[in-house]
Parts: sequence; C-alpha cells; structure tokens
Amino acid sequence: MPGFWVVKFTGNSDFYRMKRLFLDFASTTPLHPEVEAVMLDTFRNYPGNPSSIHEDGRRARFLIEESREKIASLLHKEPSEIIFTSSATESINTVLKSWFMRNLPGTSRFLTSPAEHHATLHTLKYLKEKGASVQVIQPDSDGIVSVFPVDSDTLVSLMAVNNELGSLLPSETVSTAQKAGALVHIDAVQALGKIRLDPFLSADFLSFSGHKFYGPRGTGLLVAKNGSELDPLLHGGAQERNRRSGTEATALIAGLTRALELALNNQESAYSEVYGLNRYLRQTLTAQWPAVTFNSPETGSPFILNFTLSTDPEEEIDSEALIMGLDAKGISVSSGSACSSGSWEPSHVLTAIGKTPYEAQTTLRVSFGPGLSREDLDRFTDTLVSLLIRMKASKNLI
Repeated sequence: MPGFWVVKFTGNSDFYRMKRLFLDFASTTPLHPEVEAVMLDTFRNYPGNPSSIHEDGRRARFLIEESREKIASLLHKEPSEIIFTSSATESINTVLKSWFMRNLPGTSRFLTSPAEHHATLHTLKYLKEKGASVQVIQPDSDGIVSVFPVDSDTLVSLMAVNNELGSLLPSETVSTAQKAGALVHIDAVQALGKIRLDPFLSADFLSFSGHKFYGPRGTGLLVAKNGSELDPLLHGGAQERNRRSGTEATALIAGLTRALELALNNQESAYSEVYGLNRYLRQTLTAQWPAVTFNSPETGSPFILNFTLSTDPEEEIDSEALIMGLDAKGISVSSGSACSSGSWEPSHVLTAIGKTPYEAQTTLRVSFGPGLSREDLDRFTDTLVSLLIRMKASKNLI
C-alpha cells in the first residue's frame, strides 16, 4: 500500500517455499519492521523497572509516560485517560466487571448484542450467572444494532466494527445513549487505524488491541474518560494510577505507540487501497461463483469481506475443508473470528443475523492488509473455485 510496506511470508521449510498469501488480517497483523526496531532498542537500552527510583527505572518510566502522552494526543484524549493493558480482552473484562462490582445486581443493567466478540459475550454470561441484568438487542441482517432502549442505569457495550462482518455501528450510537444517561463502552479493536474514530471517541470507555494494527501481541489499550469510575481487574500494585497492577512492559508499550503512529499516518491511503480490493474481490467472486452471497454490507469497513458459498445443504460444502485446502495451497483465510476457530461451531455472529447453521458453516472471511494486489485476489478466487468444483464433483453434483 502507498506509504506502507509489503508483507512477505517466507521461510526455510518446504512448507514456506511457496509465497504465502495471508488474507486473515482481522485475526492478527504482522509486526511492522519499524515497530520491531523500536522494541529491540527498548529491550536493550531500557532495562529498569518503571517503578524503581534509580536512573534505570526513571528512564523506563519517562519512556512509558512519553508513550502515554503521544497516544493520548493521537486519540485526542488526555494522558490520564490512557491505560496500558495486555489485550482488548483484558480491557473489556476490566470495564464490564468494574461496572458490575460498583453497581451490584438489581441496581443496573448491561445492554449488548448477540453479534459481539466473545470477550464481551462470555464476560456478560459470567456476570449474569452472578446476578447481573443483561439485555441482548437483536441486530438487523447486516449485524447492526441501531435501535435500543437505554437509561441512566445502563452500560452499553458494542463493537464499532463487527469483527466478522465489518458492519459499522451507527455514528450516533454513543451520543444517543449518553443523552439518555447511559454509559457507553466501545470495542474498537477492528476500527483503530482503519476507519474514522471520531463518532466513538466520546464513549466513556474504549478498548483496543495492539496486534490488530501491526503492533506487538500482548498489548492493549483501555481509554477511560476522566471522571469515569473504574475498579482494577488486577490487584497487587499501584501501576497505571491504581487501575491496572503489574510491572509495565516498557518495550511492548514503546512498540504499541509506534504502531499506532504508523497506522494513523497511513490510514487514509490504506482505506482507499483496501476499498478497491474489496470491490474487486466482490466482483470476481460473483463472476466465478454466482451462488455467493455477501454478508458484509457494502457500507461497512472494507477491511473485512464475509461471504457464504452455499445455501443448499445437499451440496455439503464445508468451510473447514475449504480452509484446509486453501492452506495447502499457501493461502490463509478464516471462517469467522479467530478466537472461536478450532471448534468449527456455526459462527454466533452469522446465526445472530439469521443465517442457518449450514450457511454459517459454508462461510469464509477474507480480511485485507498491506502488500496485497489484484493478482493475489485472483489467485485466491481461482484456488477457491477449483476447490469448490472438486468438492461438488465428489458429491456427484456437477
């Protein structure tokens, strides 16, 4: 992509002698070379514990606070609102469990949708078992929640960009809920560095994950608006202004900061390039496999394209077999969120928008990133259609 870098997946083993085609950027992204360089420098030159008062500790502390200020500036927030975590999952758990503990069962409620990430749904399921009131609002066929009842005793928790469909949360969601007196938590994992965050930055809480925008795995951000009540998920120290105990990972924080800078600097050109690739893949898939139906709305994030290949159970098309076949040809794609892969259960997001279990199990998700070309997408489409034809032929359906 203009201003970015080309991703190459090669290695010494026979498996990696072919050029890998990675089309699963929504699950994770490769570490940017500049981020890696920043982290290596920090590992070598900032050995101190940031809580120590000697020079090595002070230098590490200064670097962390400098990173906090830079991130705050990039997100148009105050440094005091930035909390470093290990992942978006930790950030989400912190917000939801803190709200529950501060508003004991019977005095408040949560509002969410069945198409959220499992980090939200599983946490709320756990809290419901402890007595929390959880209201689940059904999304429309595009996975969008646009109408929901809120009041001053509600914490709304929704994704800005659905991680399986790319659907966008309506821009007025945060302001509408806050005007009704509710608090709002936005899972912005698939949004940061990809789409405009302006409509969501006024939320009371925002969760981000570093490895979704070419930063290191094991890093996350939690933005908590000044004045918001927040109890720590982890106890044991006074780090992060008593909001997140544990010795800070100085090098990872430095890498996260550089990754965010790069992603936001390249956001406009990346969006434009990926939008064109998304449109092209829609066209080529439709031309070569007319039965395809697209679950990602055209108005959604172009970084994710989710599509169903069959609606006829007699065809017995199996996304697991397709993913393995594509993998054998050096192509990486997903059937849904990476956090649920391996179980091969129908995607909860697809069933939430009305897809049958069979349709959900014949669905693939392609997600875009730097270095891709139309030729790469042609390779994917040709390989996929070849596998589909072979699969149907084995069932004597063609």
